Amino acid sequence: LSLDEQKISLNNNIISLLYIKNKIKAYSDDPNKLMKNLENKNEFLSNYTQMIALYRLGKYDLAHNKLSLIEKKYSEYPFFYEFKGDIHFKEGDYNNAISQYEKAIRTLQEVFNPSTDLIKFSLIKTYLQTNNSTNLNKSVILLEELLLNNPNWSYLWRLLSKASGKLNKRGMAYIALAEEALIKKNYIKAKKYVDLANKQSSLPMSYKLRGSDILNRIKLKYKKK
Repeated sequence: LSLDEQKISLNNNIISLLYIKNKIKAYSDDPNKLMKNLENKNEFLSNYTQMIALYRLGKYDLAHNKLSLIEKKYSEYPFFYEFKGDIHFKEGDYNNAISQYEKAIRTLQEVFNPSTDLIKFSLIKTYLQTNNSTNLNKSVILLEELLLNNPNWSYLWRLLSKASGKLNKRGMAYIALAEEALIKKNYIKAKKYVDLANKQSSLPMSYKLRGSDILNRIKLKYKKK
């Protein structure tokens, strides 16, 4: 099969691999050149490439207009919702961004785990921008979920610390910082954060156990030296 004949099924949409290759190209090539080369072309893939190029150039209204022209091609395609979320986020319209990211995740229904994780990551960053306690609590739940599959993604621990700190859950914030320090092999800092966490009376048992595990991992590292 040639590339344009190879297809995958996603939520009852048949997506050609040519479409996926086109998306990668649109995000990696010079956006100004892409716009110039596709100036008078109006087929689906050209419009899709132009939409991404416009987004990368910061022309969000024009990117949104392009999207409205092409989104009928694939009904309920989750990455269109993700793209709308990205545009709203860049415009500072966080509530609409949240709505679109949540819709993308619901539509994906865990079909593509890595893709879902990346959309969840965008959603978490948007929740944190709102400084709303409900959204902050949602971000903590999502971060804990993502960290189950991505425990060595240090930036997730940093975000968990940030979200927990804003919710005044200091013990959780310190444990998250300890995990981040451990990943970065800063064992002294990791131990310091665990000690600070253990001084917090409201530290949840699951995080207390995580703190003990961090201290054990630090001991093992020093024994190996």
